[in-house]
Amino acid sequence: MLFQRKIDGAMKKLHEGSDAAEEERRKEAGEPYEEMERPELEKGDMPAMIIAAFITFIPVAILGANSDLPNLIQIEDVDVPLITENYHEFILDLKDKMPNNWSNIVAPSKISTSFDTTGKQVVMPFGIGIGVLFYREDLFKKAGINIEDIVTWEDYINAGKKLQSVLPNTKMIGMPYPQGFSAFIRAVMLQQNKDYFTKDGKIAIASKEAIEAGKLIQRLVLEGIAFDTTDWTGTIRACKTDDIASIPYGIWWGGTLKDQAPEMKGKWKVTYLPILKQGDIKTSIWGGASGAVVNVGDAVKQTAAVEFAKNAMLTVENQMLAYKSYGLIPTYLPTFDEDEFYEEDPYFGKGEIKGEKEIILKPQTYMNLSGICIKQFINYYKIEKEKLLIIYDDMDIEPGKIKIRKKGSSGGHNGIKSIIQEIGTEEFQRIRIGIGKPTEHQDKINYVIGKVQEQELVELEKGTEKAEQAVAEIIENGIDIAMNKFN
Repeated sequence: MLFQRKIDGAMKKLHEGSDAAEEERRKEAGEPYEEMERPELEKGDMPAMIIAAFITFIPVAILGANSDLPNLIQIEDVDVPLITENYHEFILDLKDKMPNNWSNIVAPSKISTSFDTTGKQVVMPFGIGIGVLFYREDLFKKAGINIEDIVTWEDYINAGKKLQSVLPNTKMIGMPYPQGFSAFIRAVMLQQNKDYFTKDGKIAIASKEAIEAGKLIQRLVLEGIAFDTTDWTGTIRACKTDDIASIPYGIWWGGTLKDQAPEMKGKWKVTYLPILKQGDIKTSIWGGASGAVVNVGDAVKQTAAVEFAKNAMLTVENQMLAYKSYGLIPTYLPTFDEDEFYEEDPYFGKGEIKGEKEIILKPQTYMNLSGICIKQFINYYKIEKEKLLIIYDDMDIEPGKIKIRKKGSSGGHNGIKSIIQEIGTEEFQRIRIGIGKPTEHQDKINYVIGKVQEQELVELEKGTEKAEQAVAEIIENGIDIAMNKFN
């Protein structure tokens, strides 16, 4: 077979190159060198060869520009440093091939990860892998489970036990036991603001947050609410039957469901991930990918690959196609300005709070310039200023408490002062979350942005939880009732 011969040839070149390099090294070191005997592979061994070829990346780099193998390579974000640092010379520098303003029109989180340690732009952003919880609304209803009652992973486990008592043949969660579910562990670590490594490069796999994540996945199994899906295919199969009622996964799994389980339309829904404790982040990172172009061979094919990727990833039309058809969250920011992006998804339904469609905005400006972002936001979406709900911290309120106001002055808060100045009115709703005052020896700025002490965190989390409840109350029953209930 042609493809078989190309892979064989690529692997032969790889082996010959590694043999020559190793022989040279041993000669310089005065070490004896004996070539290892390599086993001959049968034609039936093709799957292993394909896996080897694409995992090592080198055969694609050797043949990509002069064969039917790809010039454009998709790499999972977690593997970008491993591949691009090891095979640096095989990857085209995209720095001068992107639009001049590209760093202003793609997700900020993808910019720094697009470059290697030498400053070479080795990839362009493809998609963001947001961690979410997929759940079967119909099975939850049969078991009497209200998704809004599941806030923590403890709530999730208890709901799983309830599900088992009503539907004994359905498990709460599916995961591939033989392959492990390491992405789940990292997702839960990230919810606690911790990754495999600290910011200064120290290993954090044995951190408290990592251990808590490992204990969680262990509990899901030991509590008897997990189903072994074995592998990718088994996970798809479980989602097409009543074997499982939910699965935490990357948002891209939605595209797999649409493609592989169209008959389940209307049954699967999507929500935030549960959290271990109040104050943790309700979502996480679960995958995401970028694209690299092979830097060998025909320059025309290289250029074509770059232009193809730019057209696919840096245009609203194609980003919307990827989002609607395959569940890929865009990295191209103008896509989020499209009304079409917020339309109801026919497969899953639309995102609502208490039956109302909402848009949550987190300004990327400095806090003191929040008004610039909010002015652009309300003008674009034609939102009435009275319908704004601003949530912010307040030193004049004790930790653990909140205050709701219909309108009012800035009270000395520079972020609110900026909003009033930019939109020209004080008449917008706000929820103030208490953080307390610093001591007379503490600097105010360091107090606000500095690390929170463990004993203070409990009270602050109570305040954020009350604010979350207040938002739902305002949306459902109005601000007057919410003020009577929470002030």
